[in-house]
Amino acid sequence: MLTSSENKAVDWKVLTHNSIQRVKLYDEREFIRKRYLKPEEIRALLAACGPQTRDIVSMGLYIGRRLNEILGMRWQEVDLSNGYIY
Repeated sequence: MLTSSENKAVDWKVLTHNSIQRVKLYDEREFIRKRYLKPEEIRALLAACGPQTRDIVSMGLYIGRRLNEILGMRWQEVDLSNGYIY
């Protein structure tokens, strides 16, 4: 897929042809790696955590969020009275 600047270069005759026309695009879903931690790996991970990071790591394990997703959460996403995270 040409970027807008490459499209303009073709339009303005700076490029004579679409140089990336033959590039095969791959479905990125083919390259998604799914791997889940085994119970012994979870225990080792939590044992290696310090007291300040253990809660964040535990939360990430239970709710399936990455660190930057957890740290970027807003209070609107948290319902402490009912025990939910949205």
